[in-house]
Order: sequence, then structure tokens, then C-alpha cells
Amino acid sequence: APKRVRHIVLMKFREDCSEATHAMISKSMHGMKGKIPGILKLSYGPSFTTDRADGFTHVLVVDLVDKLAFEVYAIHAEHIRIIKDEMFPNFGDFPNCVAVDIKF
Repeated sequence: APKRVRHIVLMKFREDCSEATHAMISKSMHGMKGKIPGILKLSYGPSFTTDRADGFTHVLVVDLVDKLAFEVYAIHAEHIRIIKDEMFPNFGDFPNCVAVDIKF
């Protein structure tokens, strides 16, 4: 059977990022599950631990059907839109985003 892929992203948003902006980003993140094929499960939200988060404030975890689904996700227009229009403009100091991917 093809191995599933787990995509994990740590994000560091600016401290002055408004609640409304965070709500918009959260809605967009959660909305990817209905718009991008191959997503089995998606979790997104603020980290409730900060002492060991090295300034990272939010986490996205996406489980996808397989590596092909991950490749489709990576270049999907909605994924790119969220990165360009919602994430990048609101990120804090560099390094502000770390992404890792595992097969499981």
C-alpha cells in the first residue's frame, strides 16, 4: 500500500497580528481540506506551549493519501494563495516558517 504523508509546518506570526487576521488564516487553513484533493486530516492552530517553541506561534499538520497527493497539494492554487496572501504578509522575524514531511 502507498505510504501516507504527514506535512508539518511551524509558523511564526508577528506579535501585532490581529485576532481577525488569525481567524481569517485559520478559516483558510481548515478550508483546504474541502478544496484540495488527497487531504485525509488537517489540524491547525496556535501552540499552547511557548517556552520551547523558539518563537513559533502556530502549527499546521496535514495528513495526505500519498506522496502524489502531497505533490498536488504543494502546487495547488489554494495552498499557494494562502502562503502568498495570508501567511507571508503576517510572518514575524526570520526564520518564520519551517516545514518537514514524513511518510508513515
